[in-house]
Amino acid sequence: MNPDPAPNPQTEGAGPAAPARGGAGGGLALLRSLFAADARNPVAAALIVVCAVIVASTEPALPALIRHVLDVGFSGHRDFSLWMVPAVLLGLFTARGLAWLASQFLTQWVTQNVLAGARGRVYEQVLHAELAALRKESASSLIGAAVYEAQLALGMIFPALLTLLRDSLTLAALFGYLLWLNWSLTLLTVAILLPLLVAMRVISRRAKRLNRQMQRAAEDTSYVLEEGMLAAPVIRVHNAQQTFAAR
Repeated sequence: MNPDPAPNPQTEGAGPAAPARGGAGGGLALLRSLFAADARNPVAAALIVVCAVIVASTEPALPALIRHVLDVGFSGHRDFSLWMVPAVLLGLFTARGLAWLASQFLTQWVTQNVLAGARGRVYEQVLHAELAALRKESASSLIGAAVYEAQLALGMIFPALLTLLRDSLTLAALFGYLLWLNWSLTLLTVAILLPLLVAMRVISRRAKRLNRQMQRAAEDTSYVLEEGMLAAPVIRVHNAQQTFAAR
């Protein structure tokens, strides 16, 4: 009669396996799921795109209007009333300002909505996580991930996407207008934009590296403060205030 197999310490009492982290692809999939969790988010995103199109369309409309006023408005072949010029300019700037304000408001609304869903998922994971996994992480790091890091990340992602969309549409509108107006001026604009794009890429890489350093510093500071507060009686007994202050 065969003896019972010995229990495997790798599996006994291990509980459900923790989900693997998928890196950038997993983060993008998580962001998409958080965005699609509320049916109002796609509607708000569509309105943001419409507002960005309105803002971008006013960029070539303004120089085209000024050009027509200067070329025709002071000649004998004027085909419009001069009183229409301030009305059209005011209407153009009003539409641009309202569309810009609406896009900013909707972006912040989507950011806060997705942030609430992200915090809910983090709290749910903490409630259902294994005790061994919770012991590996400090309370300050979990609180920082749920409260500060999520807000910092989402507060940078969605405004950056709005800026990218709005600037891309503006650049496309101006580029098309310059091509229609004067191809040599278009080449001059491209020559000016290329160094700016290179500089922006270098600055963005530097800002991303500084952001990671700030996150690590904030987590280390929270851990040291938590340890000092919890171990305050022990620190005073051993007279270790100078050592902890140096940390």
